[in-house]
Order: sequence, then structure tokens, then C-alpha cells
Amino acid sequence: MRVSAILLLVILIGTTVAVTMKTKLNSPQAKAIENLRNAKHSWSKLVLNLAELHMMMTDSSYDELEQVLNDLIQDLTDKSQRYQSNYNEETSAHNEAVSRFNSEISSANSDIASTTSLLNDVLNPKKHDLEITIASQEQDIDDSQSYIDKITNDREESHNKWTEKVDDHNSAVAAIDDAEKILNQLLFGDPVSMIQVQASKNALIKIEKQLSKQIDSSLAKALVDLATKEYANQETVRKVIDMLEQIKSSIQNSLISENSNEEREQSDFEKNLEITNEHIYNVSNSLATNKNDLDNTNNTIQQNEAFLSLRKQDLTSATSDLEAEQQHFQQVTNNFNDIIDQINTELDSCHQALAIIENGTFANFIQEKFHSIQ
Repeated sequence: MRVSAILLLVILIGTTVAVTMKTKLNSPQAKAIENLRNAKHSWSKLVLNLAELHMMMTDSSYDELEQVLNDLIQDLTDKSQRYQSNYNEETSAHNEAVSRFNSEISSANSDIASTTSLLNDVLNPKKHDLEITIASQEQDIDDSQSYIDKITNDREESHNKWTEKVDDHNSAVAAIDDAEKILNQLLFGDPVSMIQVQASKNALIKIEKQLSKQIDSSLAKALVDLATKEYANQETVRKVIDMLEQIKSSIQNSLISENSNEEREQSDFEKNLEITNEHIYNVSNSLATNKNDLDNTNNTIQQNEAFLSLRKQDLTSATSDLEAEQQHFQQVTNNFNDIIDQINTELDSCHQALAIIENGTFANFIQEKFHSIQ
């Protein structure tokens, strides 16, 4: 049908050219034919080139020519509508794709913004604060343990000194008791022999050495005098005994004070030790919690960084897909416009030709021309 329409249109345009050349009509129809003949598009040129051949080889009626031309116009119109319908479907699919890609881009941008904010404003600052807190707590525990070591060493040293003092005090008291016993024997006892006197001398010298840290120099001298004199002065002996009693009482009072200080220092040490150990325990628990929190925070940061990287890839992919879709649709649109332009050109030629053949004068000439050919 399409070929027949083209050939019949060739007859129409070719015959029109013959009429124009033989009758030299100066009319709107002749002008329209000349426009077709001089048209730049290939469609009109093809019609003009085939016109003479068809006039020589084909026997057609004018009514058939008009009908076929109308069929051609309808065919071209249907074809245009099909292309338009297909293009509308392409446009709808394109709009859906663009909407989908834009939605993916918007979602990716939103996720990227929220995740970046979460990392920069919440998680990383929290990690930084936890690391500082953990370092401070670890230092606190080290300092507290060092403090325990120090007070333990100080307590041990103080206790050793107290032990030495107690031993010295007890030795001094025992030496005073021994000295008083000897002096009382010299003062109130039976006459003593030279052997007893010598033994007493040796004992007093030994006692003087033991008491040298506890008594003053005058008492020490008195003891030495007693130890070196063969016969002791009773008044001197009494005086020495009284001084020894005073020293003994002073030593005993000092021993009570030292014991009290030892108990107080031990109590203070135990309290400090308990407080410090409790502090270490509490800080250690908090440290464990913070370390666990830091581990969880690091895991959350890693997860969000991985998610951020993935969403950035999604954004790149969606952006690339959108650009490809737009380029593809632009090509589809260009192809559609080219085809529609071509169809419209053909339709324009057909409508011009139909307008010519529907003119009564031209129709009569064509009918006469066909009758003469026959």
C-alpha cells in the first residue's frame, strides 16, 4: 500500500508538472506544484523523478489516486501516533527512572550528612573524651598504688623504729632494775666481799653502757664513780637510786607514748590503705566500664565509617546512573524528533498534493489527461 501510494503520488506530482509546463497556468495550484518541485527535501524530489515514468507505464484513475493519497496520509498519521505513544512510554519510564535516581541521591546525601554529623559531632568527640578519661584513670590507679607502696614502706620503717625503741626501753628498764638491785645491796645489804664488790663494779659498768642513751651524763658519771670506787658513799648511792627511779618512770612513760603513737600510726595507715584500696577499686570498675564503652564506640565508628563509604559509593553510582539516563533519553528524544520531523515533512507534502488534486479544475484536467492516454 505504501509503494502504491508513493507511485500514485508520483503520478499526481508528475502530471501537475506536465500541466504546468504545457498550459503554463498562472494559478495557486501551479504555484503550489512549483513549490513541491523546488522543495529541498528528498521526498518531493523523489516524487518528481518518478512522475514521468509512472505516466508512461501506469493506467490509473483519478479517484483511486485521491483515495490512495488519503490512505497514505492516514498511514503516516498512524505512524506518527505510534511513535508519539512509544515516546510517551519512554518519557514516562524516563521520569520514573529520574525520580528513582533523584530519590536515591537524596537518600544517600541525607545518610552521608547524618552519618558525618554523627561521627564528627558525637562519636569521635566521645572517643576522644573516653581516651582522655581512661588515661587519667590509669594514671590515678598508678599514683594510688605508688602511694600505697610509699605508706607501706613508711609504716614498715616507722614500725621497725618503734620496735627498736621498745627494745631499747625494755633493755634500759631491765638495766635500771639490775642497777637498783646492786645498789640496794651495797646500801642495805650485808657487808660484801671484795669479790662481790668487783662483780658489782663490772655489772655497773655494763649497766652504764646500756643506759648511756637513756640517762644524762651526771648519772652516768655517778654510776661510773660507784663502779670505780672501792667503797661507795651512801648518800651518792641513794641519789643514784632516786635518779634511776625517775629515769625508769620516764622510760616507762615514754614507752607508753611510743606504743600509743604506734597504735595511732598503724590505725591511720590501715585507714589510708582501706580508703586508697577502695578508691582503686572504684576507679578500676569505672575504668573497665569506660574501656568497654570505648570498644563499643570504636566498633560503632567503624560501622558508621563503613556505612558512610558505602553510601558515598551509592551516591556516585546513582549520580552516574542519572547522568546516563538523561543522556539516553536525550538521544531517544533526538531520534524521536528526527522521525517526527520526517513524518511531518511527508505529511506536509501529502497534504499539499491532496489540496491540489481536490481542486475541481485540476481534477477535470487529470481526468481528461488519463482519457487521452488511454
